[in-house]
Amino acid sequence: MRTTLLRLFFFALVGSFAMPYAMGQAQNPDCNSCVCAPTGFNLDAILTAPAAPIGTFVQAGCAAGQTYRRFQVIAGNSYRVDLCNSATSFNTVLSIHSNVSPFPIIANTCNDDGCAVAGGHASVIFNPTVSGTYRGYFYVGSCGVGNEITAPVIFRVTYLGPVPAPTNDEPCTATPFALPLPNGCTAPIGGTTIGATSTVVDGLSAAPLVPSATGVCNAPAVQYSGGDVWF
Repeated sequence: MRTTLLRLFFFALVGSFAMPYAMGQAQNPDCNSCVCAPTGFNLDAILTAPAAPIGTFVQAGCAAGQTYRRFQVIAGNSYRVDLCNSATSFNTVLSIHSNVSPFPIIANTCNDDGCAVAGGHASVIFNPTVSGTYRGYFYVGSCGVGNEITAPVIFRVTYLGPVPAPTNDEPCTATPFALPLPNGCTAPIGGTTIGATSTVVDGLSAAPLVPSATGVCNAPAVQYSGGDVWF
């Protein structure tokens, strides 16, 4: 069992380097314009993280010419970040980025077709693995200079509740490895501990099977935050 869990942490480590700071949930397939470097300005206060009950939101108006809004979230929770309260009719593009220069985009947090309306306002599901401040960049039509919004929009962050635990959160629902295993780590098997909880089946939450946040899993710190998944 310990060997299996250690393998999991190795795969999680590999995956963590591909997902800096946090990650989102895969969005609609039409998002193809959020790979450029963010530009523009925002002079407003940071939005605080919304909390329970589910559906609670914080929002703020963003004037024409602005391109991003800073907001706070708490790791382990799920949020919807959108412009869907906006009265303007133009198509919007939204992507979530780190608040640390050069403000890299967070994986899988880009959308240009939100609210189930083709060509409508953008909407992104965001499941952060690190608490803190992020930036939501928004443009008209496509990302980048020259596509700043030309009319006010409403930037909104809604609390959706805790991130559900993965299906392989316990040993009895472990994800099987396809045999034979690849050699030389040329085809790593990805996984995520977003929403995971500590193992409790058959007393496996007792030491030494539960990893320590101060042990091998503290670099990067997001590698283990109190929950494990099984392979």
